[in-house]
Amino acid sequence: MGVRLAPKEQQEIRKALAALPPNHPARIALQKDADPIVLMQLVEQDDVAQALQDIWFDAYRRRLVSTLPRKP
Repeated sequence: MGVRLAPKEQQEIRKALAALPPNHPARIALQKDADPIVLMQLVEQDDVAQALQDIWFDAYRRRLVSTLPRKP
């Protein structure tokens, strides 16, 4: 897996994929802890793919900010 997701981000992914049928490849991949990038490749709906991309970008930004040195 790529960027480690916070529980809130994991919940947002489940919400984004909720409209898909239970047997959709993206939902199955999510059960196996697939990265949002992988999930984006499995969905056909642009709005779902965009939501997954936004979630991934937010997680990546959070990770980058957490590595920045703190100002004294």
